Amino acid sequence: MYERFYGLRELPFELAPNPGYLFLTAQHREALRNLQYGLSSAKAITALVGEAGTGKTTLLHAAIESEPCANVRCVYLNNPALTRQEFVEVLSRRSTSARAQASRRPCC
Repeated sequence: MYERFYGLRELPFELAPNPGYLFLTAQHREALRNLQYGLSSAKAITALVGEAGTGKTTLLHAAIESEPCANVRCVYLNNPALTRQEFVEVLSRRSTSARAQASRRPCC
């Protein structure tokens, strides 16, 4: 209804983050560079901490989709309520799946 009224090409609010709408403040730019560095240099752990609603998930998706991280294989776990056992199981399943997908991609 309001998409047509306001001339919007897509829905303005979604549950999933959209890096296309990311507004980078100086702090967001610094966090994005740190995430890109952590991902592209294969650091074991890169942490991003902040208040709810400050753009952490959107920044993470923007970093994963960015040019510096184009060849990075990563596993995104978005359920903070996993038990230790569930965490290990999900990590194992998703990393195996990510490796299989990467091996199917054409090389060169």
